[in-house]
Amino acid sequence: MITTNSNGQKAIISGGQPYEGQDKLQQLEKTAQANPNNEQDQIQAAIAAYVNGDLQKALDYYQKANKLNPKDPIPLNNMGNIYFRGMNKPKDALTYYKQATEVNSAYSYAWWNLGLCYEALGDKTSAKQAFETGLQKIPKTDVNYKNIQDALNLLEKSKS
Repeated sequence: MITTNSNGQKAIISGGQPYEGQDKLQQLEKTAQANPNNEQDQIQAAIAAYVNGDLQKALDYYQKANKLNPKDPIPLNNMGNIYFRGMNKPKDALTYYKQATEVNSAYSYAWWNLGLCYEALGDKTSAKQAFETGLQKIPKTDVNYKNIQDALNLLEKSKS
């Protein structure tokens, strides 16, 4: 699925199709409201809100999910994604990515996003450090390991 952020930039949301449409959003919101103590229901409503372009509503649901399970890095990482990719506010995203890496140092997406966010801010030193630390913390079998390695290689090539 392709969506447009607040700056008119196109963003691809991988796997977003099952969440598309106001009917699906309303259905998932109804489930989240009926189960306010279920983290996964809050996350599902957040994804639907994001896919359907309601970034503030997505943030609200991710914040609820985070309160229900502060040890889960996914809501934190996804809040970072909303600020970084959805709102084009990488400085605001950093806090969430850092928190996600602190909550679970083996959560590869947080390290990858943290590095990309620093890179977008022009801080190549911090980006390199995030990628390198992530590669040390996550298993080589992680599906995202190669993406982080590739991002680090591209960053190092761009320095020379």
